[in-house]
Amino acid sequence: MSVVQLLDYAAVFVFALTGALTVALLCCAVSTFALRAGPLRFGWCLPVYRSRPPRA
Repeated sequence: MSVVQLLDYAAVFVFALTGALTVALLCCAVSTFALRAGPLRFGWCLPVYRSRPPRA
């Protein structure tokens, strides 16, 4: 499961909980900003997908 999918699920959950699309979008924007600002400020890194070479 990727980070984008988690953010999508979080937005749907918040929308179902509050019923307000604006609140769901605001939560998504804040979490996206935190995921982007955190690595810049604290040196965090998210896992990077590395494909394996094809098997022979």
